[in-house]
Amino acid sequence: SKQPNKDIIQQLINSYFRQRFQNFNWVEEPLTTPKDFKDELRGDFKKEFKVGEETIKILIEVEFGNVASSYRDYFKFQLSYAYDYADICILIVPLDKLGKRIDSGVSNFEKTCKELPSAKLSITVPILVIGLDPEGEKEWDVKVLEPNLDILKNANKGVRSKHTKIIKDYIAKL
Repeated sequence: SKQPNKDIIQQLINSYFRQRFQNFNWVEEPLTTPKDFKDELRGDFKKEFKVGEETIKILIEVEFGNVASSYRDYFKFQLSYAYDYADICILIVPLDKLGKRIDSGVSNFEKTCKELPSAKLSITVPILVIGLDPEGEKEWDVKVLEPNLDILKNANKGVRSKHTKIIKDYIAKL
């Protein structure tokens, strides 16, 4: 109510992606560094694909949070590539106009595409950037289903099952 132009709930988007990647058998929260690395860094999703005699390892980060999180994603991408945990990385971010509906300072497609070329010497892993734009799509008014913002935001363990059910029911209708 205090920010009427912030009408998209980031946690619902994250849960939607989590459920969809689970449905397609992607590994959740895979290591991007060896287990003996000082900090065990994890990505969002990973899957290996057989292409002829080769196995291609794809690591995905879904980033609808603050732009600083994107820089951590680039770091994880580079480490995963250096340790042979990934061959190709994918970053899924909102277009700027969608990001502004989530929060201020959200990572976005336009900024990412502008910045990545200047990091060419330090980021050597191939990165595909996917920008999401809901324009033309029917919007989902979750307030009709659930007025409790804690449930929609998956604010604590006590609401997790209700939050997950909302996402699963939505996907089942697609």
